[in-house]
Amino acid sequence: MKFSSLRKTVKRSKNEFPEVGSLLIRNRWGWSFSDISPHVLRQRMIKEESEAQSIRKACSAIHSGHLAAASALRPGISELELAAAVENAQRIAGHEGCFFLRTSDFVMG
Repeated sequence: MKFSSLRKTVKRSKNEFPEVGSLLIRNRWGWSFSDISPHVLRQRMIKEESEAQSIRKACSAIHSGHLAAASALRPGISELELAAAVENAQRIAGHEGCFFLRTSDFVMG
């Protein structure tokens, strides 16, 4: 990102979120960054209705997967069979299907 683009972003952020004004501070060498993590975390605590609805939908899909795991789990079932039952239930419940199984380079979906 070019510095001029960053400056525009900071200006827009200052208007929308006045507490973000500390993102860039002026020092004798020019501009430098400061830690705004507390401000970002405070902003992320407040959810709009659409965000809350997305979270509810995700929780419902994950819950469906847990129920499927509990009902499919039996002695002798393979990890792949169990994962398929969980993924099937979660996809039926609306999950888009991005699962990590065994290792981070094995993605179902």
